[in-house]
Amino acid sequence: MTGKKHPKRGEIYWVEFDPSVGKETKKTRPGLIVSNDIGNEFSDIVMIAPITSKVDRVYPVEVKVLIDGKQGKIMLNQCKAIDKSRLKSKIGRVDLDTMKQADESIKIVFALS
Repeated sequence: MTGKKHPKRGEIYWVEFDPSVGKETKKTRPGLIVSNDIGNEFSDIVMIAPITSKVDRVYPVEVKVLIDGKQGKIMLNQCKAIDKSRLKSKIGRVDLDTMKQADESIKIVFALS
């Protein structure tokens, strides 16, 4: 154990996405940590799924989430490996049901059975 705090799977952080290219997620926005806790502790890289406030349509690769009383959706089709230095303050964590839905969406994105 390193003794340092590290992000945990299911937690939501403010993530600094810029600079970005093309249709990649831009600006600083919430992101869900989707990588496993062992990797999150020992690697300088974490996997995140960005969260947007545009919830007019929610596709099977997206999951609705409530953050600080505001509706959003987790975009599992835009999972991204980022350096931990892009993580800013922790916002909170999703509940077990939301994480299970995210896992199902990840299976769709990566064609896992």
